[in-house]
Amino acid sequence: MSPQFSEDQDRRLVEFLRQNTPVPPPADPNLESRLLQQVERHPRGRSRSSGPLWLIPGAIAAGLLLGIGGHRLLNPQPQLAQNPEQIEELEAFVLDNWGYTIGSTIDATATNSLSNSWLLLADPQASTPVYSQ
Repeated sequence: MSPQFSEDQDRRLVEFLRQNTPVPPPADPNLESRLLQQVERHPRGRSRSSGPLWLIPGAIAAGLLLGIGGHRLLNPQPQLAQNPEQIEELEAFVLDNWGYTIGSTIDATATNSLSNSWLLLADPQASTPVYSQ
């Protein structure tokens, strides 16, 4: 905590500071004109080395955009199954490879529709799926 001063001590401190305050030097009346003369003698010209520096970040950004865009154009995303034969092949692949993860086996050759396979997947306790002819 800060020490508590009495009014007498405060008054003595204020008087001491008033008596010992340094006097600032007088202002130079020609200071402004001298500064303006120095500025006129040495005009600030455009620096030649700082001119093309702003091109560097722009070139880096443009190169990154072209690189990423070119990569996406040259390596397109894989196409998923478009026609019914490809869809059936994809379904058989999924049933064959993921059939054992649920706990029961699925015979992809015995199933004649995807809905029957989903019924078996929904009820793993069923011994055989219900087939619709």
